[in-house]
Amino acid sequence: MTPPVRPHSIHPIDYAPARRMKLLFVTPAHRRYKLSGIVYAQRADCIRKLAEAGIESQCVVISDDENLKLAAREGFATINRNNASLGARFNDGYAYAAEHGYTHIAPIGSDSWVDPNYFLPAPKATSNAILTSVHYAIISEDGHNLAQLEVEPSGGVGPHTFATRLIAKAGNRPVEENLRRGCDHSLLTSIRRSSGQTITWEWRNQHPLQYIGYRSAEQQLNPYQPLRDRYAVEEHQDDFWDTLAQTYPAEIVEQARLYYASLPPRRTSPQERAAQRQAEREQRRAQRRNATQPGT
Repeated sequence: MTPPVRPHSIHPIDYAPARRMKLLFVTPAHRRYKLSGIVYAQRADCIRKLAEAGIESQCVVISDDENLKLAAREGFATINRNNASLGARFNDGYAYAAEHGYTHIAPIGSDSWVDPNYFLPAPKATSNAILTSVHYAIISEDGHNLAQLEVEPSGGVGPHTFATRLIAKAGNRPVEENLRRGCDHSLLTSIRRSSGQTITWEWRNQHPLQYIGYRSAEQQLNPYQPLRDRYAVEEHQDDFWDTLAQTYPAEIVEQARLYYASLPPRRTSPQERAAQRQAEREQRRAQRRNATQPGT
């Protein structure tokens, strides 16, 4: 593990009393450089706005590629770790938080935006409740669709923001090291086992666009379509960018729009082409049936 490339970009503030919220965003990253750069710009804006509200925060990016340079450009901390295990990379970030005195941790992807108001007001210093929400909005791999999701299973969708002391009994490495996915579940299971109690949630359901996930055709653990089919309560096509700019900085929203506009048309999969052919056949059959009906 390497030391951070640069220290905190926010000017030091007197955060007395000592245990006031000090938040670390933990972000494993791999490739997707253009999209990551847009996400890091919003993350830096979030950090600045939290500082204005009296919350010190920082982001640590765990990667072994160009993401380290992109993160350092925003003043983020970095850890060099290969992409073999997502669990180990999350654990590197969690351990970094404990070693550097962060009181709270928010695991969040390199494809996600979060509204800084989600963290306001700051949770009480003595609370062990984990911040979460049902609201999550995702943008499709081609940038043409935005689905507003409500993720109702117990624990919601997060970002699951927790007090660092909750992972102390796990040696500050609470996730199974060799996992390539399912790290949120592993984290919450570890916290539950360490405490011997059920998890207490603090729900921050503020608005449908408070947590945004940008889907990417280049690399994506959880594609748009299955999430939309399971959790969507509303979907918009091509007319959502101005609405996003009401919550997030307009210039960064425009960068995201231009990123998707620059992508080549997405190739349809063999399954999608087969489904389209089947739909066309059924349409032709229906037309023939209608043509043979009396009175037509």
